[in-house]
Amino acid sequence: MLREQYAPGAGSGAEPIVHAVGEKCGLLTRGAIELTVDGQISVLTEGDGCYFPTTLPHSFRNLTTSLWPRV
Repeated sequence: MLREQYAPGAGSGAEPIVHAVGEKCGLLTRGAIELTVDGQISVLTEGDGCYFPTTLPHSFRNLTTSLWPRV
């Protein structure tokens, strides 16, 4: 399990992330993020979770003015 934090307005990068194999899941423990998976944008807030194949292009962006962790 990983814990990630992004600065206000920051994200996972300009280009979407794609892995050859695998799955990703997460639980937002505070704040709000924009999650884009295969071009579909979702806004996640505290208590929301996500699960998707990492073979799909995906990215994250912090929508808040503080650091947020994702577990």
